[in-house]
Amino acid sequence: MASAHWSASYGRSILVERYLVCDDDDDRLDARCVGPVAAAAQLRADLRDVVVQADRNNDAEVDPARDAAVFAAYFDMRETVPALRELLRMPMPADAVGTHAQMEVMALRAEAAWALAELGDDASAPEIAALVRTLETEGHGTLWEDTVRALTRVSAPAASRYAIDFLGRIELQDLRMSMPGGSSQLVVLEPILAARDRDALPALQRLTAIDDLFGRGETALEIPDSHGFCKFAAARVQLGEQPLRDRVRKAFEGSYSGTHVATCDNALLRAFGDDPRDATMLLRHTGRDDLGFDRSMSLLAYDRIIALVAALSGRDDAAAVRARKLLREGLRERSGFPHVADPGHSNFAPHYVALHHAALAGLGEAASAKRVHAMILDADDRSGVADLAALRALQLELPGAIEDAAARLVLDLGFENEERSGIFSGLRVRMLEALQHRAPDDPRWAVALLDPERDVRERAMRLFAHDTPAGACDAVLDVADAAAPVQWGRGIDDGLLVLTTRGDGCRPQLERIVADTTRAAKLRGMGLEALAILGAPLPRERAAWVRAEPDLRMPVERAEQIARRLHARPRGRGGDRTARGLSGGGKGT
Repeated sequence: MASAHWSASYGRSILVERYLVCDDDDDRLDARCVGPVAAAAQLRADLRDVVVQADRNNDAEVDPARDAAVFAAYFDMRETVPALRELLRMPMPADAVGTHAQMEVMALRAEAAWALAELGDDASAPEIAALVRTLETEGHGTLWEDTVRALTRVSAPAASRYAIDFLGRIELQDLRMSMPGGSSQLVVLEPILAARDRDALPALQRLTAIDDLFGRGETALEIPDSHGFCKFAAARVQLGEQPLRDRVRKAFEGSYSGTHVATCDNALLRAFGDDPRDATMLLRHTGRDDLGFDRSMSLLAYDRIIALVAALSGRDDAAAVRARKLLREGLRERSGFPHVADPGHSNFAPHYVALHHAALAGLGEAASAKRVHAMILDADDRSGVADLAALRALQLELPGAIEDAAARLVLDLGFENEERSGIFSGLRVRMLEALQHRAPDDPRWAVALLDPERDVRERAMRLFAHDTPAGACDAVLDVADAAAPVQWGRGIDDGLLVLTTRGDGCRPQLERIVADTTRAAKLRGMGLEALAILGAPLPRERAAWVRAEPDLRMPVERAEQIARRLHARPRGRGGDRTARGLSGGGKGT
């Protein structure tokens, strides 16, 4: 998952401001207020017996079912799989066809497919595949797109078979139109590439046969078709079609002006970076020492060089040794080029510096490794460059990369990145994923539960619920004050709510924080609410705390309300609040 994506059918956050969902007048126990453990029974009920009718507003049934599917997926509630399977099979009322209710049924089916895929329910693959085919014409394009991805997650081979069939039913010119309601049809390339399915080559060759990739002069390809043509041609290269792959590499090493290689240069270059023979062509595209500088190709070349350096790590065969030497010498030479050496030059940018020296560090340059380390720990960075450096250090497994990335997560608590486009898109999420992948048992990655950026928090929730590292309570709560001033402390609200879902929910640490008047009021207030969720007695001193710190009034009132609501329900009806959490997958906090 390259970026946090919480829902197949609705684009709102899984968690919202607490004053909107902690409603004492509502008969429902809202998981967004008390968390999915305390509200587990309500969530299961919301997934059962959903009735959609054509002649009325169905929000009261549809919204809770959708939210319950999302909570089930994010918090690893595997006991909901039977109910989600039923939701996936939800019948379409005859009178709903052609009405808004038809879209609601399709959205719930897509949500169920997405949740089942997140929960690893392989047995649902055939039904998800059938839903994908239905959504081509009956549904919104985004539902089709997300269900293709759900099928890819649960069974990449099944998704690839569907994708090959889909490609066999279209023409290149059809790609000028998106799916009904939106979403690019090119999404079907994802499962083919995920499965490395060479059975797709005939279909891809048919769709790229209208023009010669290497020809010069007059072209038969119209401009609106170029994007799809390039993506299909690149997929052929990525799947290892010979001699096409070697011909493209040779073109990149020489002159390809006026050919479709130039038209498709970005798409095609992405297909390389796993073969020592790629070193020369990638190095050539990192940049020039004059104004003839292609920024997009340079960024892409650095990305693929870093991938190649990582792929060559540990190899001592002659081809790998030659490639590393070529890259090291070439990058050393380019260390004096303006894009990495002259801050006053129009080609210069700090992200080039980060990528350039990360690649050199991966090739053993000690000075570059020190520079990357300093960039990661730059407390004044607000651009995302530090996160980029941390991500690349993790990718290259540089010495100290885990410690540096963990420290960067703490520094990131104080701000949101200013830049979110291009290479910075989803950057913190990717850095978090890389850190958790490299060090799943290191509790410091759980600090991302407090991150100011919503996508980062949501991805951290999913990772945390799937496999909670020991020591997470201390790792998160020790630094939580830093998140209080940003976005009204939403990171604290969401992060502490997630902590209540595992083990004892950090109760001892929360009790110390709530009693410590030196800690941020926002943290103490949400800590009090978290204790109420866990069933802990509320401190008698809370009235005096409110008089001393008026900002605690609302959290104290919510904590009292939560305690009343949960106390009124016998333990067990409100969810299985055991030491194992929702699924028993955690290691303790």
